[in-house]
Amino acid sequence: MSVPARSPSNLRPSTLHLPQGNWATVLDCLAGHFPAVGREQWLQRMLRGRVLDAQGAPIDPQQPYRVGLRVHYFREVAAETPIPFEETVLHLDEHLLVADKPHFLPVMPAGEYVEQTLLARLAKRLGNADLVPLHRIDRHTAGLVLFSTNPESRGRYQALFRERRIDKCYEALAPALPQLDFPLLRHTGWRPASRSSACARWPGRPTARRASRSPSGWAHCGATRSIRSPARSTSCACTWPPSARRSATTPSIPR
Repeated sequence: MSVPARSPSNLRPSTLHLPQGNWATVLDCLAGHFPAVGREQWLQRMLRGRVLDAQGAPIDPQQPYRVGLRVHYFREVAAETPIPFEETVLHLDEHLLVADKPHFLPVMPAGEYVEQTLLARLAKRLGNADLVPLHRIDRHTAGLVLFSTNPESRGRYQALFRERRIDKCYEALAPALPQLDFPLLRHTGWRPASRSSACARWPGRPTARRASRSPSGWAHCGATRSIRSPARSTSCACTWPPSARRSATTPSIPR
C-alpha cells in the first residue's frame, strides 16, 4: 500500500522493516536502531503522527515490537540551514524533469539536509510526491539532474542508467600542467578501497575517461570522484569542485 506524502515539501516517508532484537515496543526499536536521533525525538514524532504503519496509520508509542514490521517515518532536522541558491527547471513533461542544480544543494535528503534538497524543493514546487532522481551529483557540484515524474515509465529510464546507455560528463578546474601534452585522454578504473570515500586504481574495466584540453578537465561516466581520482593520478589537484568529506562528528540521520 502506498503511504500518502505528508511532509511540508510533499516528500514521501522513509521505510524501515524492524530488525531482529529484544525490544518491547516500536519506540524502543527505533531509539535503539537510530541512536543518533534519540528516544525523545522519536516519541515526539509519534505523538505528532510522523511515524506510520504499513496502512499509513500513526503508530502509538506503546505499540508492541514485532520483527519485520514495516514502519514509515518522516525525516526531520531541527533548525535546518537555508541554502541561498535556487534551482532551475529546464524541462518538464509527463515522464521526465530536468533541473539545473546549484552548488551546495544536496539532491536527496541525507544527514543535516531534508527540506533544503533539490528533491524536496521540486516535490513541493510541483506538488508531485512521485518525483525520483534517476542519478545524483555531489552537494558541491552544480549541474543537470534528471528526475522521473511518472512511476509507470520510471523503470525504462532507470534501465538506461543501469545498462550504461547514458553518458554523464563532469567538468573541474585544476592548475596548469606544463609537463604534460594536451589534449590528454586517460582511461582509468577505480573502485572503493574501503567503506570510506577513498578509491584505489585497479586494472579492471575503466570507470572514467578523462579528456583534457586545458586546465579544465572532463570526466565521462562514473561519479564526481571519477574526475578527482584521475586528476590525482597526473599529480593534479582539482581546485573546483572541492572535496566533500563529512566530518566524523556529523550526526547520522536515518535514511
